[in-house]
Amino acid sequence: MMQKFAAFVVRNRILFLALALLLCIPAAYGVANVAIEYDLLTYLPNSLNSIQGLNILNREFGFSSTANVVVRDCPEWQVQELKQRLEQVEGVSGVFWLSDISDYTIPKEYQQDMVDQFYRGDATILQVAFPTGSSSPETRKAVNEIKGVLTENQDIIGTMVTTLEVQEVSEKEKIPMLLVAVALVIGVLLITMPSVITPFLFLLTLGLSILYNMGLVYFMGGRMSYITSSVVAALQLGVTMDYCIFLLHRFEEETSRGLNLEDAMVKALSRTITAIISSSLTTVAGFIALGLMKVEIGADLGFTMARGVFISVITTIFVLPSLLIVCAPLIKKLRHRPLLPAFSRLGRMVSRFRIPIFILLIMIAIPAWYGQSNLEVSYDMERSFPQSLPSMQALSRFREKYDLADSANLITKGLEPWETLALDQQIRSIPGIRSTSSFFSLVGSGIPDIFVPSAVSDRFYSNDYYNMSITLQEKSNSPVSEAAYEEIRQSVIKPDQEMYLTGQAIIDYDMRQLCKKDLTFIDWISVLAVGLIIALAFRSLSIPVLLVFIIQVAIWINKSFAFYAGNNMYYFSVIALGTIQLGATVDYAILMTTRFQEERLNYPPRVAITRATNECASSIFTSALTLCAAMIGIGLMNSLTLVKELAMLLARGSIISMLAVSILLPAALLLLDPVFSITSLKWPSRKNPKA
Repeated sequence: MMQKFAAFVVRNRILFLALALLLCIPAAYGVANVAIEYDLLTYLPNSLNSIQGLNILNREFGFSSTANVVVRDCPEWQVQELKQRLEQVEGVSGVFWLSDISDYTIPKEYQQDMVDQFYRGDATILQVAFPTGSSSPETRKAVNEIKGVLTENQDIIGTMVTTLEVQEVSEKEKIPMLLVAVALVIGVLLITMPSVITPFLFLLTLGLSILYNMGLVYFMGGRMSYITSSVVAALQLGVTMDYCIFLLHRFEEETSRGLNLEDAMVKALSRTITAIISSSLTTVAGFIALGLMKVEIGADLGFTMARGVFISVITTIFVLPSLLIVCAPLIKKLRHRPLLPAFSRLGRMVSRFRIPIFILLIMIAIPAWYGQSNLEVSYDMERSFPQSLPSMQALSRFREKYDLADSANLITKGLEPWETLALDQQIRSIPGIRSTSSFFSLVGSGIPDIFVPSAVSDRFYSNDYYNMSITLQEKSNSPVSEAAYEEIRQSVIKPDQEMYLTGQAIIDYDMRQLCKKDLTFIDWISVLAVGLIIALAFRSLSIPVLLVFIIQVAIWINKSFAFYAGNNMYYFSVIALGTIQLGATVDYAILMTTRFQEERLNYPPRVAITRATNECASSIFTSALTLCAAMIGIGLMNSLTLVKELAMLLARGSIISMLAVSILLPAALLLLDPVFSITSLKWPSRKNPKA
């Protein structure tokens, strides 16, 4: 059946190539119009009370469209002038300051409750509101104009401003980053491939699949996160290059036997389709596991990459055969000797020192497991932003000099004024709460609403919703603050009333709780899924355990670097690293084990492992270096902290997996060969006529 299918593909290769080129038109349209999401909060589950509250804050009070202008060492009359100037900026709907609710010439000690909201030491804070969200061109233009208005001792800070700066940096770096990644991949392939032309055929084949994948994002949903947008092209290129290499090696093997180009491609394709699909399944399983994260940023990257791997398999099967046949004369003409080291001694070394190497595996696994188990995981959203951004530098200076307390918001609906006043007093009494900023704390309970300026009332009331700001005594991730959150949820929020506890501090807390569950759950899902695929492929109970263990040791080593260096790791990097490195590099272990199994049909274990190691080392070396080069290209050219961290971790992980599979796995396969005979169906017997 595979023979007939391969013959059909080869016979209609020009048709498939023309169709592939034709599909570039809608794919390019999709890529040009896909929306890039820079606000990672949008990927948190809408079922969270804090996210529901945030949506109300954004809709009713314009929370997502606000920023703070910090003015240092400036008299009040100059602050008032700056306020009036900012109000004239097109795209600004309002600027809220002390002068909106009181006479700023009155000494501060007589209006302390109001002053605390707008002053920190010698710094004055103005709250700027925008009528449109951070993604709109109008807001972007307005923020840039405000930056032009501000002087040396004045800064604009806030999540919205940082998001806009991230967008600018991402758009500026995307093309250079991709070009460097592609250049590095080409460099690796020129060194490891036997012809100058084959790397470019591979890039064309996989480039089409990347274009289709990214174009489909527009037609299937319309948006992707800036993290996915930054890594998907290079990551898809790195993890699927194996498929092209598999087909090329088999095609050259068949042509060396004297077959014409078409017959050679039919045989090569028929004999590699199963290997390519089997190899892709473990990679897809890893990415799908990532997509099961409760924080949907995992689904954004995981499902996009799973789809990309599937599309790469299709282009490898239907497009690459045509390119290899058409360019065969040019491939032959531009052949050169691959600049790879000789691996002939590696197999003998592994066979000879199998017991010490196996002991080394166990000795490495223990401290690696300990390191990754005790690694400090960061859930700080601000950590994902480059600290070099102007708004982040300004925020850092502000925090170093002044007491910038974290805060939260309590949203209620339909409560009477006396009920909201009671809530205010109840929350102030909770340990861990420094103060509240409410309508009554600023205005007082005895002033009729008609005398209150709309600039004040609109900050607290909107369509029967009431907004109260809560200031914490300690950092938002401290045990005292977390205990305060739980106390508010248990004693203040009533389940029969519409009440929401939200804000950045609360959302970070909820995200920590979700991700702590994901850290273990996603790892187990990926391990079980990949292990099941391996078990079915080898019809064995023991082989999947060994192969997954070898790659898991490589992952533990990768993660433990941060622990032993005294660093932490962002939660998404921890989860994504485990699933991606497992799915992308377990193929190396499958290739080595498959070749060992084949060699065992004709040779005793020690000879078989020597031959398998020598034959597979170059392919594993090429695949690992390709993935490493693609990820280094992203890491070098990207200043977005989260993207850079994940890319460099994957680059290092590919090399660690390569070494583990090339050295540690062969020793384990040789020593456990008797176990495979018992626990696997049709594993070659230890007794062999050539033994």
